[in-house]
Amino acid sequence: MLFAIRRACGKFYIGLVPNPSLIDNAKKMKKYGMDICFHKDIKDGDDSFSIIFDFDEPSSFTVTNFWYSLETYENIFRKAAFRTFEWVKQHINPQATEEQKIFFADYNQIGMSFIAGI
Repeated sequence: MLFAIRRACGKFYIGLVPNPSLIDNAKKMKKYGMDICFHKDIKDGDDSFSIIFDFDEPSSFTVTNFWYSLETYENIFRKAAFRTFEWVKQHINPQATEEQKIFFADYNQIGMSFIAGI
């Protein structure tokens, strides 16, 4: 999949991945209707990572994904011939509304951002 992404990209690919070491911060997302489910002992390739959106509503739905360690992400991007891979600090757009800033301040505490160069 990363080879296809690499072919479709311009110069960079920017992504956000979950970080299970920050599981305590994931609880903050419940006030936004998101229940983030994973355990602290999650291993590479585990498909036990999921997000339930609108978890307390009849319209709820679940997105399940595989989790990979930060080292695995670095390695697979190198194998897919990306020239660079760097973990970067997330920033909130200063033009965001106050409500958006509060949401992203909470959301940024559960994820890791990266930028990969072609």
